[in-house]
Amino acid sequence: MTTQNSGSEPISGEERNDQVHYQHRYDHGRMPAYMKFVWIGYIVLLFWYVSRFLLDAVSAELGG
Repeated sequence: MTTQNSGSEPISGEERNDQVHYQHRYDHGRMPAYMKFVWIGYIVLLFWYVSRFLLDAVSAELGG
């Protein structure tokens, strides 16, 4: 049996209501340091790619 209800007493209140919104909570609300480094690396590589390859390709394609 997956529930702790023995079956003798009826389920009442919020246990029965499946429309009650469960409030998700995060304890600190801060991004971990390693994720900050990942995002910074992603942004640096994005700017490097755009400046190195994408601008050259677009200018060549447009005939500039």
